[in-house]
Formats: sequence, structure tokens, C-alpha cells
Amino acid sequence: MPTLVELAMLPEPTGEPGGAVPEPSAALGPALVEARLRGEREHGRQLARLLEQARDQGTVQERIVRVVRRLAGALGGMATLTTECGQRLAATPEEAVDMLPVNDLTWDVLSGRLAAAAVEDGAWRIRLIAVGGTPPRAVLTLGLHRPFDEHAAALLSQAAQILALLLEIRGAAVEGEQLLRTVSQLRLAVLQLLMTGQVTAAQRTAEGLRPGLLDAEYARVYIVEGPAAERPALAQECGAAISDRALVVPCPAFDSHLIVVCPVRRPVPGAAHEDRAVEEPLRQMVGARPGHYLGGSGVRPIGEAAGAYGEAVRALAVARFQPERSRLYSPRTGLHEVLEPDAWARWAAGVLHPLDTVPYAARDPLLGTVRLALDFPATAAARILGVSRNTVRARTSRAGALLGLDLTEAADRATAHLALRTARRLPAQGPAPTLDALLAATPVVSWARALLRGLDADRRDLRSTLRAWIAANTHVETTADRLGVHVQTVREHLRSAERLLEQQLLAGGGGVHDLVLAFAALEAAGEAPNATGSRRDSGQARKGQR
Repeated sequence: MPTLVELAMLPEPTGEPGGAVPEPSAALGPALVEARLRGEREHGRQLARLLEQARDQGTVQERIVRVVRRLAGALGGMATLTTECGQRLAATPEEAVDMLPVNDLTWDVLSGRLAAAAVEDGAWRIRLIAVGGTPPRAVLTLGLHRPFDEHAAALLSQAAQILALLLEIRGAAVEGEQLLRTVSQLRLAVLQLLMTGQVTAAQRTAEGLRPGLLDAEYARVYIVEGPAAERPALAQECGAAISDRALVVPCPAFDSHLIVVCPVRRPVPGAAHEDRAVEEPLRQMVGARPGHYLGGSGVRPIGEAAGAYGEAVRALAVARFQPERSRLYSPRTGLHEVLEPDAWARWAAGVLHPLDTVPYAARDPLLGTVRLALDFPATAAARILGVSRNTVRARTSRAGALLGLDLTEAADRATAHLALRTARRLPAQGPAPTLDALLAATPVVSWARALLRGLDADRRDLRSTLRAWIAANTHVETTADRLGVHVQTVREHLRSAERLLEQQLLAGGGGVHDLVLAFAALEAAGEAPNATGSRRDSGQARKGQR
């Protein structure tokens, strides 16, 4: 039996790994074959371990790191993987970053000038090999304290092949993620254009998602609410079910909301069931998921998407109290249905006339911002529109200054909201009524009585709390202080009022505006005292009586 020294003195065999082995001498043949077999078996085990690390366990990045770590561990050295941009994707051990730096030789392999390279650095034997076929490509670097033998060279080459496949998968995943991000950003851009009333721009942009997606005169907005952690999966399922018929966008303001804009192509009277192909899947998704809710707006002109969104939010507030956990916006009788159309239009034209001085290009963004700011806090409106809070506040302040209204006051906000809701703008022909006269009309007073009558189902004096809350500009703490009650008592009264009126109050929005105008209508008719018990002869809700 030859010794290990005698075996080591034998010439290196030629050929590729696993290829034919030259015929050894008769004396050394059995020992050499046995040693070769042991080496091949060990190489097979190491290769199997490399492949095991590359299996589909964890993310692609984690699998890449495991393969590099296994390569270094199997050969007792250090290894790094450098991307085509010169970025370290994996290194083991940590000091390999310093011991195997990115240098000119690395860039030669990255660029394709060299397919592989070998260098000695003191006690280190270093080899670099290209990973992938088309330059620029990644580089796998391996450093050993001993000369590279056939086994080490073969394992390095095979590790490079495994990593090339993983990098290809990683590249495809990155491209897919980039595409998804692009589509998501495009959907958000379309929503933001709709929210600011820029319908033509929104429709043109939506063509990149699906031709004709928003080619409609009307739309209904839905909001699906659920745990924020579940929104990505819900958005994916929702998109798969209805994305060819509606715009599905994760709400930029509220992490628990998913916004769905459903175009309705027929006029409103015949559109009651046109969006059922969208509504039914949404109801089924909500019904199958505890803790999820659905609110939907009425069918409105597509240019009034911001108003439809506000209606969907109000419907969502009601849905939380419904067994089926879904609700479409359907007021008992809306204020807009009982106002005398011509009188309302003349009054609104007078109130909004100063906005005609705003250049046309800036008017739609200004009005869209104000509509959202009247229904939501500045932070939420800013996120929905994709602008800063300062921009929202600046636009709102500018509009308020032009209108002669303080849009930080609840009563003035209700006045502006009512003016912006008018369905048409008429030139001021003849005298415009005052807001008092508009609200004192018999149908409006009847509407106000019917709206507030729901509060009588609660034995507590909710009306006094609500009047005081409005007089305190919807500040709960100030209301509690003026009434001499605990803050929590005021909040409980407001929550009860939300349930009875089926309106959203604490979070702001159209429900507050309707409540302000209902009390103002009764007061204009001489029926309602204010929070202090005296008549309001020129209350804030009657500002802007142009």
C-alpha cells in the first residue's frame, strides 16, 4: 500500500472532473482509485449541500447568501459575490469584504474582458469567476490558504452556475416588482387626478392600465376596510376579480382602506345595477372576512369623485353597525333633493363667483383640494392628493380668502360645502337668495326635522351636545368644558348620534356639514335655540350670504 507522500508525488490526472482517469501503475492503482473515489464522493456531497442551499426555502437573497456561505465553509476559505454594479451581494465571513476587495481585476471580470482570473495575495490563493453569460455580470470570488485543487476549482465553477440561476430568478423578481410598483403608482396617479377633478387627464392616464377603463360619465366609489396587514392580499384578490372593470387603489391616507372607482357608463336613472359586476364580488370578499366592511357612494358624475369618496366614507361608517357589514350611501332624503334648484344655483353662483378669478389651469386642482379638505383632515387629504399638508392648507386658505369664509370654522365649512355641491352654475340673473332664506324654505325645514328626529330614540339630550359641539367648532374638549361634563361623555354622545343619524361625525366629513345646516335651517325658521339657549340672529352658518 503506497503512502500519502507517494500518492501526493503522482502527476495530476488530466481531463475534466468526472472524466477518464489515466491508467495508474499496477502497484499504486487500487490505492489511487480508492482515493479518487473518496474525493469524488466528497465532491458529490459538497455539491449536494450547495444545491440544498439553493432550494426554494426563503427569499432568493437568503438562498444566494446560503450558497456563498456553504462554498466558503466546504473549502475552508472565504467567498464574496459582487453584482454587476460592484455591490456586495454576499460575503462570508464578514472580513471577506476587506480581504477580497473589489479591484481592477474584479471589474475586468464584471465587464466581460476576462471570464476568470487567479491571483496570489500573500498566503491567499484567490480565484475570480464570472457568474452569468452576458456582461455586465456578477463575480464570485473565492480565497483559500492553499493551492486550488481540482475539487476546489470544480466546486467554485458549479457554485457559479447555481448562483447564475438564482440571480436570474432574482432579476425576474425585481423586474416583476418594478412593474407592479409602476402599475400601482399609475393607479394612484389616476385616482389623484380624479380627486382634483382633472377627468380628461385621468382618463388618458388610465389608458395605460386598460383601454377605456374610465370612459364613462358617471362613477361609484367603494371603500373596503379591513386590517392593514391584510390589505396587500385583499388588493391582489380584488384586482384579479374586478381590475378590468374598475380602478383598484390602496388608499394613500388610511392603511386599512382599499378604494375602488367603478365607472358607470349609462345615465344615473338607468345605472342602478350596471356596477353590480363590481359590487357583488366586493360584498362576497367582505362577507367572507370577519372584521372587513364595505361602503359605497351613490352614482355621481365622474368629475365629482372627491364627493363620491366622501359619500363612501359616510356609508362605511354606517356599515360598521350593519350585520352584513356593507352599505351603499343612501340618505333618507338628501338636502340637495329639497333645495329649490334655481335658488340654490343662484346663491351658489354668488358664493363661488370669486373663484372665477383663478386661472383655469389652477382652478380644478384648487377646487378638488378644497372639496377633500372639507371632508377630511389636511393630512388625509394631502396623502390622497399626493401633495404636502402645507399645499392643502395653502390652497384651502386661498379659497377661503377668495370666498370670504374661514374654512377652519365648522359653519363656514358647511357653507362652502353646500355651495360646491350645486349641480350647475348659473349666471347671477336677478337677486340671489341669502343662505337664511334658502334654508328657511318649508321643504328644507322638513328635511332638518326628519334628520334630527332620529336623535329622539336616545333618552339623553343629544341635541344639546351636538349644538354645543358645533358652537365649539367640533372640538370635543371645548364642548365638554362648556357643558361641564367629561370628555368621554361628549364622545359617547357623538358616537350614539353617528349610529342614530347614520352619519360620520367624529372623523369629520359631510355628516358634520349636514348637521350644521340642519340646525341652521331650524334656527332660520325660528325653531332651534343655540347651545347657550339664545337665538342666533347672525350665526356663522349664515356667512357667505351673497
